[in-house]
Amino acid sequence: MCAFWYALDNFFILLYIKFVHPSYFLFYMICTKYVHH
Repeated sequence: MCAFWYALDNFFILLYIKFVHPSYFLFYMICTKYVHH
């Protein structure tokens, strides 16, 4: 599932997620922590 976020690694998409769906942004942050642990 995390690979999905990397496939959509776009500034505007992340910005949309950050302000419209904070929970999804948080999920993205968690994914990056697992990948870059």
